[in-house]
Amino acid sequence: MEFTKMQGIGNDYVYVDCFREKVEHPGAVSKYVSDRHFGIGSDGLILICPSDKADCRMDMYNADGSQGIMCGNGVRCVGKYAYDHGIVDKDRRTITVETLGGIKTLKIQVEDGKASKAMSLVAAADYLVEFRPGKAPADGWQTRITEFLKQPEILVTKETKKGEKQVDIRPFIYKMNLQNDNRIFLSLASASANYTKPDAVMDAFTSWLGQELPEFACMIHRLEVYADLGNEKKHKFVSLESLGVEVQ
Repeated sequence: MEFTKMQGIGNDYVYVDCFREKVEHPGAVSKYVSDRHFGIGSDGLILICPSDKADCRMDMYNADGSQGIMCGNGVRCVGKYAYDHGIVDKDRRTITVETLGGIKTLKIQVEDGKASKAMSLVAAADYLVEFRPGKAPADGWQTRITEFLKQPEILVTKETKKGEKQVDIRPFIYKMNLQNDNRIFLSLASASANYTKPDAVMDAFTSWLGQELPEFACMIHRLEVYADLGNEKKHKFVSLESLGVEVQ
């Protein structure tokens, strides 16, 4: 099986061109390739398939093998692949992608004959984290978010090409607050140099609580993506949609 690995704001998937390939049992394949120790390592598997409703269809599977509905970061990479590999004509500047969440229209920016990534503008992203039934931390965690953020440092272990290192992610957590009793709103840095995964924040939070999250405890929904028109001392976040580069 030939594949391509791509990422949008660090949200990485294994992509297979099903205009040329056929993947049987995609849920099982997704579990296998997503394993970061014994597989390729990814957040899941995305099949780029023919469609009778759009330019192509995105068939998405999560790391646990379940079928996903839609992923904004994933569909951007599908659009780039479709343009770069001739699924659509080179004079096109919009691409339609069929998903289980409906047909999505992508605006394509072209540089040197290839689709450039809107991700190059990304500085921050908002997320809504929701605990699955029965998998939330023990009672009382809702009142401790403010205390967690008061720490001078929040250290997590990140893997690099040279090995593992401790990184302080506190400067890159712009907002973290409770949304009803079971959800957490996060606004995090998403530039390539300081990209902060919501999973890492949740792991750090529950570890600080003295607890450990079970596998697949959270559902993470990306809400909005921003460019930064300010500077390091004073951010000025503007949604990519308002700049005309967000997936519609």
